[in-house]
Amino acid sequence: QVDGMVPANQVLNLKVSTICGGNNIVLYNSTIGPFSADVNLDSIFVNTSQLVYTHISGQITDCNNQLLGPSYVVINGTYIVYASNGIYNAQVCDNSAVISAGFPWHLSTAQLLNLNGTPQVVNFQICNPLTTGTVTDFEGNVYRTVVIGSKTWTADNLRTTHFRNGTIIPTGLNNYYWSTTTQGYYSTMHDDTTGDYEYGKLYNWYVVADPIGLCPTGWHVPNDSDWIDLINLFGGELTAAPYLKEAGYSHWNYPNTSANNISGFTARAGGLRMESGPSGGRGEIGYWWSSSDYGANANVSSVYMDKTSFESFLQSNDRNSGLSVRCVKN
Repeated sequence: QVDGMVPANQVLNLKVSTICGGNNIVLYNSTIGPFSADVNLDSIFVNTSQLVYTHISGQITDCNNQLLGPSYVVINGTYIVYASNGIYNAQVCDNSAVISAGFPWHLSTAQLLNLNGTPQVVNFQICNPLTTGTVTDFEGNVYRTVVIGSKTWTADNLRTTHFRNGTIIPTGLNNYYWSTTTQGYYSTMHDDTTGDYEYGKLYNWYVVADPIGLCPTGWHVPNDSDWIDLINLFGGELTAAPYLKEAGYSHWNYPNTSANNISGFTARAGGLRMESGPSGGRGEIGYWWSSSDYGANANVSSVYMDKTSFESFLQSNDRNSGLSVRCVKN
């Protein structure tokens, strides 16, 4: 119901609409006036009986019937309803709807619903088989690969002792020389190669920055943009870590909070060698280099995860830190 006054010599454009199912539905649209004197309008009644409101709800699960979050449903191609915990609720005003579910880059098969106002429950299951493969470095190390979103990543940390052209990467620095070098070196945890296959080696940033190239031919060390794209696929820095981390306690210490590795990225807690020289943190934390460089006097970026947090975020690191490395296909 709408009422009021139209002033003399004025035109009133009156439109009444509602938002439902992501659509702006116009219920009334009329031009009133002008009049030679002020006019009090009689009540205008807006008919909403033509609207059919249908509530749609459901769950989005994986093939083990575990709720998937952050996930979402798409209705009629434009109306997106987010399901942070795998449960969604939506309201649609059309007499039909095409609905599908997504997590986070994979869409389910769309379903056509005929709607009449009766609440409907529509559940989705997304098995999302990972697209995997392998890549081999100069010295013959074979790394698993996985397609995540639009990019292909290695699913193992690098463990090579050579640049891609066969040039040897030096090692063996004591803490003093490690902390002061401006050349590319790699290290192992406590100078012990035990665990290298599972966790990879630790490289300073000068190895990452060397124009010869560290990753296999056709691949590169991810830059900030690559990392941000990956993290955002799983809800952003505050939520991404469980989807990126390997589950269980083989390569993470307890509690490895909510880790499920749905992405296939298989992040492992390789620890680090600090810029001052000592190494540690295996099983507790993981750091991975970004290749982005912000100038000779600036620190550089890395991605951090730990055994307890949901967070996975870019942070600043000294160039003499020894961190893990992943690769992205060009």
